[in-house]
Amino acid sequence: MFRRTIISLLIFISAGVGVIVAQDTTAGHQYAHVTEYFDSLTYQPVDTVIARINELIAATDDPNTQSMIAGLAFDYYYRSPIMGQEAVAVYIADNYFLNKKLKWSDDNSYPLLFTFAEFNRASLIGMEAQDLIISDIDSNNVSLKACGGEYKIMYFYDARCATCKEQTDQLCEILKRYSGPPVTLLAVYTQSDREEWMDYVNAHFATIDNPAVKVVNLWDPEGESLYHKKFAVLSTPSMLLLDRDNIIIGRKLNCEALAQLLVARNEFREECLKLFNTLFDSEEGMTDAEMARIVDLLYAKTKNDRNLFKDTFYELYGYLDSHPGYEFRKGALYVAQIYILDKAELWSETMLDEAEYAVEMFGKNMVGSKATDLVLQNRCGKDKSILSYKSDYTILYFHLVQCEDCQKFTSEIKEISKTLKKKGIKLIAIYVGRDEVIWKDFIKDNEKKWVYLWDKNNDSLMHQKYDIRYVPKIYLLDNENTVIANDIDATTLIDLINKL
Repeated sequence: MFRRTIISLLIFISAGVGVIVAQDTTAGHQYAHVTEYFDSLTYQPVDTVIARINELIAATDDPNTQSMIAGLAFDYYYRSPIMGQEAVAVYIADNYFLNKKLKWSDDNSYPLLFTFAEFNRASLIGMEAQDLIISDIDSNNVSLKACGGEYKIMYFYDARCATCKEQTDQLCEILKRYSGPPVTLLAVYTQSDREEWMDYVNAHFATIDNPAVKVVNLWDPEGESLYHKKFAVLSTPSMLLLDRDNIIIGRKLNCEALAQLLVARNEFREECLKLFNTLFDSEEGMTDAEMARIVDLLYAKTKNDRNLFKDTFYELYGYLDSHPGYEFRKGALYVAQIYILDKAELWSETMLDEAEYAVEMFGKNMVGSKATDLVLQNRCGKDKSILSYKSDYTILYFHLVQCEDCQKFTSEIKEISKTLKKKGIKLIAIYVGRDEVIWKDFIKDNEKKWVYLWDKNNDSLMHQKYDIRYVPKIYLLDNENTVIANDIDATTLIDLINKL
């Protein structure tokens, strides 16, 4: 019953697509200069376009003229071929006509106006996608938000649709050749014939053999997930592109547009990396004030374009947060507090949660504070306090055995083992993994004078007490267990040791 209702509604909507017209042709000619003004805004951000239209409507006190201008704006942006500009049409519908502030001139098309806004409002560019709980090919429920990947492609198709067949073939070829950050394809079959679906999956999506691409085949034969309304699936094929925080960065895409968008996004990330490497390149390190000045400058350059600001600061936060060095961690903290948490209305729940957690963890074991104790187990299974070892200085080395960066640090620190002993420095290697066999093999292969500990019982709350989202993570303590260096690499650690 539910599925039949959805299908009936979609037929009604599809029949009306392209015919929602607020003003007649004569009026359009009369106000041609208004349309020309809209043309001049083509390359402006959506927020700027909306602000200009509001100013234009407010410039007159006559309700009929206001209605005419608003109607022309709706028609213009409803028909716009530029991705993302449908957000302007939704705004006009919601803020002028559906709330009855102004009169919609054509009563016959009013239901289509309502339906257009209703089916597009939740999936506009820059919005966080609603979660979608839907069945996979093995009848397991899959959550959109729980799926990983730097990008997520949502592809809705009908196996009997000729255009879908054409787009599916192109999509599979794109993903077979794709070489970038991990992508998850959520391919949603929109009909109810399971055998037909299985055959289609085997003939197309099963041929994608690319380690950078994960394919999840989904369906909802009864339409219970409301994917039609959540993602404006009024016809097939329908395709959206989401980032890792489930922010919609592309909608109503064909395969050519998808490929171009993926290339553009990856090129943008590469350009950001080059820019950040240049801005934050300092052999002597950066002060808090210098770091803040650069971040504030980037904000000044991007603040007038919401999407540019979010894209830039998304990359900036990731760059600073993952970059080795305490000053970078403080830079990430500054971005999280000032430009993410203090601008919460712009960010997804996922991003806000990540930033809030990072701020919380940054306060753990800061330079100048007493290190937090942990009770862990040695190779014999005996409990040991990490702060019970008496020495002039202590290195806390949180690591994973198979981590390449950890292996590099282990190799570099082994080369100065004599210096460590000479200066009374105790190294405590804390394994954060769960594989006891490879941990004990690691112990056999390394220095006998090091202390080797791990959380055998997984009850130390290590991850709540220390920020070990990334490893290796290095702390240097003095003889009173005060943190004198935090989140440093091997080169910085060795320099500090040589100065002791």
